[in-house]
Amino acid sequence: MERKNDHLPISTVGTRGKGSKRDEQYRIMWNELETLVRAHLNNSEKHQRVLECLLACRSKPPEEEDRKKELGTTKEL
Repeated sequence: MERKNDHLPISTVGTRGKGSKRDEQYRIMWNELETLVRAHLNNSEKHQRVLECLLACRSKPPEEEDRKKELGTTKEL
């Protein structure tokens, strides 16, 4: 969903204005997922490996950040 730039299916009941933007929704989701995995970290070695994978997926390579910046400047034109 994130690669397709889809919004997360989060309930917006009780929120005012536009609601959360897509990037904010994904930031919240990643934080919640990391919290969940950290809570179960001591259960097994595999939980540690899941956390390492999650953190690796979460950190964006510099090329992707540059690409996002280029797309942002293209949209301004």
